[in-house]
Amino acid sequence: MNTFGERLRDARKQAKLTQKDVAKRIGMSQPLLSELENNEYPTSGFTTKLAYLYKVSARWLAEGKGPREASSSEILDDPDVMRVWNAYSGQDEATKAMVDFLLGGPDFSRPSWMSLGAAASIENARQLISEQMARADPNELDNN
Repeated sequence: MNTFGERLRDARKQAKLTQKDVAKRIGMSQPLLSELENNEYPTSGFTTKLAYLYKVSARWLAEGKGPREASSSEILDDPDVMRVWNAYSGQDEATKAMVDFLLGGPDFSRPSWMSLGAAASIENARQLISEQMARADPNELDNN
């Protein structure tokens, strides 16, 4: 992959994300992402966020140099990662279990000690929040 756009497209596809998904997650427009992937710009101010989302090295994504995989120091240097880690670390075990269940993805099975009702409640809350966010004005969404 010789160009920034080719690396962007490949990394996005490897992450199994659509342009719309990516744009929404990092706060950019889908047309801009399309332009980037089509080499209309040589780089982007979103490169670091895209690299983090795709779990690739920012240097590889931007320049095509170095290893493709993100290093642990790159991941830990991300202020959003540290903010989430610090918030997670300070929680009680029940809250951590709920977060783990939410972040486990579709292939993550419910822990044996968690009732079906509790798991369903967590998933229902996630779906409700997702629906409310979809209807909200993007300027009202605050990640802090």
